[in-house]
Amino acid sequence: MAIHVGRDFLAQIWDTTLLAGAGDWVNICGLDGREWAQSTETVDTTTADCDDPTLPLNKTVLPVMVEYSFSGDAIFKNAANFAILNDAIGNLQTIKMKLTMPEIGSWVCEAGWVITELKETGGIKDAITASMAFEPSGKVDFTAA
Repeated sequence: MAIHVGRDFLAQIWDTTLLAGAGDWVNICGLDGREWAQSTETVDTTTADCDDPTLPLNKTVLPVMVEYSFSGDAIFKNAANFAILNDAIGNLQTIKMKLTMPEIGSWVCEAGWVITELKETGGIKDAITASMAFEPSGKVDFTAA
């Protein structure tokens, strides 16, 4: 596997404004940092030994839920991209998004992604930047590269 730089990790949103609603995948332009997190929540199934409850306990768990989240920081570069994000968060809608990591694969949630945070900031001498965070609103499908 080759070494890749962070910009090779693509975050794309489905843009229906392009061809009279037909749509296409477009990159979230200006992404500077990206973070994709996958975790498993567990339930504690530890019980004392039935024959000798005074023995030390060995913790046991069962997986019960998988959690996914994506976050990123961007330089405000493409007004059309951010309009899609702003409209979605302002109207409490999900967006269709695809995350692609080179040589690994892609993650898509057909039900859409909920934007849990969208924050734009800018200093007097700095570029306007945005921080964003997403969580899936349904099952996440993975397609290997």
